[in-house]
Amino acid sequence: MKCVALVSGGKDSCHAMALAETNGGHEVVALANLLPQEDAPDELDSYMYQTVGHQLVGSYTSCMGVPLFRHRIRGSSKHQDLQYTQTLGDEVEDLSLLLAYVKATLPCVTAVSSGAIASDYQRLRVEHVCARLGLVSLAYMWHMPQRSLLRGMIDSQLHAIFVKVAALGLEPHKHLGKSIAQLHHTLHRLNCLYGSNVCGEGGEYETLTLDCPAFKLGRIVLDEFEVVICSEGSIAQVGYLHPTKFHVEPKQSEQTAVIAQPDLRQGIVHMVPCDWSPSLPSTDLPCEPPSLRASSTEVRYNVVLQSPALCGRGEYTQISGWAVERDSAQPGSDISAGNSRLALTAVLQALVHALAEEGLGLCHAIFVHQHVCNMAHFGDVNAVYSQFFPAADPPSRACVQLPLPDGVP
Repeated sequence: MKCVALVSGGKDSCHAMALAETNGGHEVVALANLLPQEDAPDELDSYMYQTVGHQLVGSYTSCMGVPLFRHRIRGSSKHQDLQYTQTLGDEVEDLSLLLAYVKATLPCVTAVSSGAIASDYQRLRVEHVCARLGLVSLAYMWHMPQRSLLRGMIDSQLHAIFVKVAALGLEPHKHLGKSIAQLHHTLHRLNCLYGSNVCGEGGEYETLTLDCPAFKLGRIVLDEFEVVICSEGSIAQVGYLHPTKFHVEPKQSEQTAVIAQPDLRQGIVHMVPCDWSPSLPSTDLPCEPPSLRASSTEVRYNVVLQSPALCGRGEYTQISGWAVERDSAQPGSDISAGNSRLALTAVLQALVHALAEEGLGLCHAIFVHQHVCNMAHFGDVNAVYSQFFPAADPPSRACVQLPLPDGVP
């Protein structure tokens, strides 16, 4: 899939887009970033976004050769419950507007890469926005062990420096500007002493990426910076790095002209216009389960269900089903994404009713095997899937392309 990578400037978002390409086979065709208002401080009191170091993020487009879309944050953390619902004036709506603008400008984009590791608060909000816009959320680092994850970033030649510290054992004037490779052992020592998160998932620190595998054309050199102390704190000083001078250094001399004179894809930053709004505004996710609404899919597809069976010494119930076209049996290569959507809707509606007879629901599912005839349809079927299963603590899922019988999407 062609995806837009959410980038804050931190190591996590930059490593995530590299994993999306190398591990997932996706293509990053654009970047998206939220930054403070012009008169706002570098560090915002945001539950969602890193803003320290935002001055350098604009250079990422020159380093990668893909366009960067940016939007200034207008909202705040108004809706702070774990499960998000669409809230006027919340900072999540800024993300929704930004991604809607990306989708309107680049219709080829079908997925969003993010650097979520352990925060359900952030992950659920990204997934909520993606579901509203019909996009697929890619979070390749979700719940990866932080020690091995940090080691993998360093081994991949990702060069990120500390731009904010807010934890016992980290000192602004000592550690700001140092790289994750230089402080690797320090982070492990603090984890052993105080239980701090090696990757900074508890807000212990924030980073700014100056170079990574995705930067094919150039790297950023930070020439000068200031240290800003924003809180003395009772346990530790809280401070951040404010960049004052930097430049992009070409990785190869013959590419200098490419970076200096970008075309429509390189070096271009798109700011979302202040008066822009989606032509078809996204709506909040439906309150009523789609399984309870009338559907025309029953007419087109026959759904075959296997009776629920106990397994695992009677601890679990297994049930499976598939949809077959009623009037024809198209080979998998001829089945459209629309047919795949209709088929999955029919199957899930039937499963909902079958589970209800057992006193169960899809919210009780712990693992889902999903088989499709064409993985290119994943974005379409995932939009259907996300309407049936809970956004908070969804079941694990394995989606696999198989040579299914004719007429089975």
